[in-house]
Amino acid sequence: MSGFFVFLVALLLAPMAFLRVNNGEVIDTPMMIASSIGLALVFVCLAGLSRRRSAAGIGVFVAVAAAVIVRLLLVFLYDFSGRGFGSEVFIHANVTSLMVAWDDYGDEIIGLVVLAVGLGYLGVRLARRGTTLAGRRAAAVLVAGTGLFAAGAPSSPEWLLLDAWYRYAMAGEE
Repeated sequence: MSGFFVFLVALLLAPMAFLRVNNGEVIDTPMMIASSIGLALVFVCLAGLSRRRSAAGIGVFVAVAAAVIVRLLLVFLYDFSGRGFGSEVFIHANVTSLMVAWDDYGDEIIGLVVLAVGLGYLGVRLARRGTTLAGRRAAAVLVAGTGLFAAGAPSSPEWLLLDAWYRYAMAGEE
């Protein structure tokens, strides 16, 4: 479990470290670290519970990939516009914007896809080596992870994206 946990924490924090180095403290760093560690604990717990079920394991892999993609999207948004998630993300989500993104970041996107496949393979290998979580241990890891994520949620990219979508969908404002 520890190798997979360290891998997940590094994977979740790497884009945020890049964001901080290039844009300053645009997100509260201690809260973002807490949410990343909490999310990693939740993923470790789910991977441990699903170790014997390949479909559930694929679900965990997809959830981890989605979290990393959201974090990379936030980094790209700050690089491109100097701002994070907001209503504009959804207003400008169209084919023309995707073509502009491909023109500006095509090489980076290809590199990230190759990197994601490699890291995904490594993550699956590490998860398979981990111990199966069950009973009280699984519950404790899940509660601790959920608590840490909730404590840092206002600074987690996943929460920021959800909040921006909610504001766009419900009020149409930022």
